[in-house]
Amino acid sequence: MLGRARQRWRSLLAGWPDPQAPSWRRAAREASDVRSLQDALRRLVSAPTELLVGPEPPPLPAGGGRFGWLGRHRAPILWLAAAGAFLLTTQLLVEDGGLWEIFVPPVAALVALPLGLAAATPLRAWRLQVVVAAATPLVVPPRGWVGPPWLPTLVFVAMYVTWTVAVRLDLHLLVGVWLVTDAIIVLWYMASWSGVDALNQAYVGILLATVLIALGYLTGTRRRLTFELVEGRRREQEEQARSTLLEERARIARELHDVVAHHMSVIAVRAETAPFRIPGLPEAVKDDMAETSAIAREALTEMRRLLGVLRGADVDAERVPQPGMDRLEGLAAAVRGAGLTVDVRVEGAKRPLPPAVELSAYRILQEALSNALRHAPGAPAAVEVRYEPECLRLRVRNQRPPGPGPQPAPGAAGHGIVGMRERAAMLGGALSAGPASDGGYLVEAVLPLAATPADGDP
Repeated sequence: MLGRARQRWRSLLAGWPDPQAPSWRRAAREASDVRSLQDALRRLVSAPTELLVGPEPPPLPAGGGRFGWLGRHRAPILWLAAAGAFLLTTQLLVEDGGLWEIFVPPVAALVALPLGLAAATPLRAWRLQVVVAAATPLVVPPRGWVGPPWLPTLVFVAMYVTWTVAVRLDLHLLVGVWLVTDAIIVLWYMASWSGVDALNQAYVGILLATVLIALGYLTGTRRRLTFELVEGRRREQEEQARSTLLEERARIARELHDVVAHHMSVIAVRAETAPFRIPGLPEAVKDDMAETSAIAREALTEMRRLLGVLRGADVDAERVPQPGMDRLEGLAAAVRGAGLTVDVRVEGAKRPLPPAVELSAYRILQEALSNALRHAPGAPAAVEVRYEPECLRLRVRNQRPPGPGPQPAPGAAGHGIVGMRERAAMLGGALSAGPASDGGYLVEAVLPLAATPADGDP
């Protein structure tokens, strides 16, 4: 680094350019994006054609807020406003008296029609409004009013139509709208030449048109960006929920692997040792037992391979014995040690359960008590386990936590409720979780002992 600094210092003293320093040409070449420039030029060239015969711009996303209901009834409101503009324009033309009465209704209709068209086809309404604004001063000279060389109703209709187009068009088309609007303003102010006052009024008209178009463009851009942000958050929440579901299913699959692997190992061992435990078996039976053992061991190999994919980086954390209902008292003691009062009640004849039911029941009780400890600190909880002939019923209820103010809903964060439902559905059972009538929270699960999961259940 010191040698490079000396080299630059010597080159500066000698008046030579530093070959390693970027020149302004190279910096400009690196900073410029030729494709973007070509695309921008192409869009500007095609802007006049799009303004004349191009398709309508896409509608703005629906807005909410206090006046969100206006968007749903926009078309009838604008057509009612167009009818009012027609009547007011007719009255102005009749009072002016500079136009034959037979031409008053058509001219008034042309002035008011863009207001109604702006509801569904704003670009078509703008085209019609430009033609009307350019031709009206020729037909109706401004003799009875002071100000712009147009009817007052035409000015207000043009302002609204321009705003409607500005909030929906892209920037390259909006430049064309601005140029056309300014050209019409300058043309008719110069045509009704009245000295410096006409120029000042033209400047004011151009300024107002510029501010109107700029505000319309910013409003439309803000609406679109807000909609994209909301949609992005919604998609993110959906992806997060889907990821949570997949994580819980993978976790359940990792835990159930030990249960299934145990049974497969027993099948393999019993099939291999059958010829030694049962003498006098025919050779066909021995071959069948050997084939059964080979199939079982192949299945174990495939399960271990899939388990390695599912476990990933958590392989060390998974090397623990899977818990069962025999550890329920230990779970209650651990929760009591964390500060939660737990009352455990077991009904029915306690007996061994299928390993999958044992594991799922323990995990459901563990997650329900964890939610009660997390979301209702200080509130007592009651655990009920009922052994029935064909199913195991679980019930965990915690009371409303002490203290004033709103209480957070248990299970609102994390994977708890999703995981409990997945475990119950895996066994063909059902689980319900929700607020209780007294302000607490209730979790109930029914786990069949001979589960046949429905179609579509994991």
